[in-house]
Amino acid sequence: MKRVLFLLTALAVSGCPQEATTDVCKGRVEGDLVVTEVMIDPDGPDTGNEWIEIFNTLGTPVDLKGMTVLVSDATGAGQKTHAIRAGTVPARGYFVLGDVRSGPNPAWINYTYNTSLNSLPNASGTVGIKCGQVSLAKFTWTTPGKATRSRSLDGALEPSSTATELNYCDTPVTMTYSGLNAGTPGAANARCEVTPVSGACIDEVTGQARPVVAPLAGDLIITEVMARPKTVSAANGEWVELFADAEVDLNGLKLATANSSTTLTSATCLHAGAGTYVLLARNGDAAANGNLPTPKFAYGSLSIPDTTQQTLTLSSVDATIDRVVLYPSASGHSWQLNPTTLDAVSNDSPDSFCSAPTQWTVGSGDFGSPGAENPACPVVADPNLCFDDTLMASRGIRRPATGELVFTEWMSAPSTPQGDREYLEAVAKADFDLNGVTLVVGTGRTSVNSPTCLPVLANSYVLFGHTDDPLLNGGLPPLVASFSTTLTGTSVFSLLGSDGGVHDTVSATGEFTGASTQVAPGFENAVDNDAMANRCRAPNRWNPDGGGDFGSPGAPNPACPLADACIDPSTQLARPVRRPNDGELVITEWMARPSAISSTNGEYFEVLAKADLDLNGLTLQVGTTKTVLNSANCLGATANSFLVFGRNAVPAQNGNLPALAGVFTGGLTDTGSSISVFGQDGGLFDSITYGSVGTAGISSQVKPGAETPTDNDVATNVCPTPLTSRYGPVDPNDGGLTGDRGTPGLANVPCP
Repeated sequence: MKRVLFLLTALAVSGCPQEATTDVCKGRVEGDLVVTEVMIDPDGPDTGNEWIEIFNTLGTPVDLKGMTVLVSDATGAGQKTHAIRAGTVPARGYFVLGDVRSGPNPAWINYTYNTSLNSLPNASGTVGIKCGQVSLAKFTWTTPGKATRSRSLDGALEPSSTATELNYCDTPVTMTYSGLNAGTPGAANARCEVTPVSGACIDEVTGQARPVVAPLAGDLIITEVMARPKTVSAANGEWVELFADAEVDLNGLKLATANSSTTLTSATCLHAGAGTYVLLARNGDAAANGNLPTPKFAYGSLSIPDTTQQTLTLSSVDATIDRVVLYPSASGHSWQLNPTTLDAVSNDSPDSFCSAPTQWTVGSGDFGSPGAENPACPVVADPNLCFDDTLMASRGIRRPATGELVFTEWMSAPSTPQGDREYLEAVAKADFDLNGVTLVVGTGRTSVNSPTCLPVLANSYVLFGHTDDPLLNGGLPPLVASFSTTLTGTSVFSLLGSDGGVHDTVSATGEFTGASTQVAPGFENAVDNDAMANRCRAPNRWNPDGGGDFGSPGAPNPACPLADACIDPSTQLARPVRRPNDGELVITEWMARPSAISSTNGEYFEVLAKADLDLNGLTLQVGTTKTVLNSANCLGATANSFLVFGRNAVPAQNGNLPALAGVFTGGLTDTGSSISVFGQDGGLFDSITYGSVGTAGISSQVKPGAETPTDNDVATNVCPTPLTSRYGPVDPNDGGLTGDRGTPGLANVPCP
């Protein structure tokens, strides 16, 4: 509040935004900043949801303080401005300005211009950044933005002042960042889908339209693939290299794996000269992709699995141009074609490939030769040998002995999405190589094969999952291999050696939604992990900042909770359940015949907790219908709190009841019934019996001072809630007064 008052005072004194000083603008030119994305028509109200993204094209940060952000219609009329008070755009980075009106800025907004610019014009308009009289960035649109989708600069292009409206498009609906809103505020843009007209493209040299020179089979050869970068993330650092054996264009070609694909679309001719190497990258920004050479095309959406055997295909509309089989490569190493097999037939064999042996940036960066001729592959002739990246030489594969690879954890019922976040974890009990190990899940088999050595250390954990894409698997640690079979609560899975011998087999018996089953520490061996008594629901979240499920993938398992324990929501740690004692739970109020809302939704009863306790394991009985309160989380209640149990937990449907401590089944009939609360051991804490209910919309309450399991049974200690105590929506059956009569969740008022 103090900050807002200070700003209002400052504006009142100044009267209008001040011009940037000469020193701030000295040396600044058009193109230093680029408007890369604008949310014109967000879902819901414009206010609070619109934003403008700018990109710093320089290699040094740009201080925005004193600069001006402006909005007008497409002709420049009706211009509104705002003097930026603070903010810095990082070198080669993004900065997002929004019109947040109240509360903290959402994660994707770096700075708010509040109400200064009003709403952005939907049909056509202009936004820009000025420094003094110098226009640093401007974007004008003359066609309306599509609802819920930002208008963004083509992610395949380098941001610059030469970009026109034709280089912008509506962000794909799949790129959501909040609710239905699609965009990439503060991050690299999606690639615009552009289809060249009638097989034509704009020549990069002449600038004139010409026919696309389509390649034939064998004209392009896949020579190198980086699927597992180490210095940057997979989303930024993956790339594919092609060798052109003829003069061709890449426009319209499709690059695909079994589960993902991308089409090379551009209005400009993506030309490849005969005898040259062409680089395609997932991210075209050198600052983000590990300083790759400038790629011919940034494909964005294709994800190349890096832990399993995979086929990568390059095809046109009419035919397959080239296809290669990829095997897992060591982290930070590309999978490269031996230069002695540079043709579209030889590269069909995995034996023609190897893990790249040299760094493409000497002394730093990953191993590979993007956009250049590949070095010779090391020779590995013996199937019992592998190439050691540390020794830079071949050595014997160290096979694990029986019992040295043991299952320790499995996730079969992640919260969402079901398949992509499933995983299996095993612990290595000695130093060995994973080469040749096979995972069997049901009838599915996945072998860990690679010409490169895949060493693991004793007491380290290895992970198998459905996908290594962190955007799909919830951010799991790297996988050693992926499997396709869906896990269930009755799945059987095994780990086999290269000779077919069994290291470990486990049968799942049940599952926990949103939590893994883990083996307790001290029982992580191929015998003890079969016993149900040595397994439990994982007690901790493995990705608490990202709201992940419960588990510890790729890490040691924590101790299993005690038998009579629950997870404390405040600490996310296990603690004993605090069982209530006799007299500590007392029924104090019940609504059997609501008026402002239907009986099915609005019925409730209230219980007073007389001590700090947990509700886990309690049984609520209404008439003859019982409801058990079961939860892995502690259902805590504080002393002297009034707990409300209802038929419906949605406030808009239950008459705006406070948050429920539990939902019961059955009904509080208005002709008389009973309400009881039992402990986990079946002992009765309290029970009341009530008769026929007269007037609708009035709860029955126990008078203050009589809140004991004995006194609340005395008829003279119970009365209809007085007229002055009301809750919920307007009651049409009671003269239009606000709400029914009751005090759910609050201390009762004295009886008349």
